[in-house]
Amino acid sequence: MDLQIYPCAVHGVCHTYPCNKPTEWIIARKDVVLGTALATGERYCTECARNLAANIPLKLLVDQPLDIESRMRAEIEKETDEKVKTAYEAELLALNNSLNAKDQEIQALKEQLDAKPPEPVKLDIPDDEEGDETVHRCLDCNQEFATKKELNKHKLEHRREAAKAELGK
Repeated sequence: MDLQIYPCAVHGVCHTYPCNKPTEWIIARKDVVLGTALATGERYCTECARNLAANIPLKLLVDQPLDIESRMRAEIEKETDEKVKTAYEAELLALNNSLNAKDQEIQALKEQLDAKPPEPVKLDIPDDEEGDETVHRCLDCNQEFATKKELNKHKLEHRREAAKAELGK
């Protein structure tokens, strides 16, 4: 029969008389289902389990080869793996939350870009119509014209005269 010491999560009291401390360890067969082990194994508090381990007769230890170093290494690796996994999951969760926040920012910016641009402001400047009494005045010579088109033609004449004067110098 191959026995092993397991951590015990079941609430109960230590089987050592007269100790009534809460159960933290159970000694049971390795090949038994844990539920059966809880029912059939011997349960101990931490103090009694330590006393039991410390008082094992040397004759029992000599017959059984103990590889304490490899067992400790396996326990440490198991605990380290659990801690690394927990830290990794926490970091992954934080990165995922950050990514979700960035996605929301990007979505808000896309919505702003997709929004319709404001309508351009239209100025109510009437076109020159016949019968319109608006007077257009040349700022160079103070001459008046009935339409913008006539004023623009007149401005071209001023530019030509200015260009000729430049060439004549």
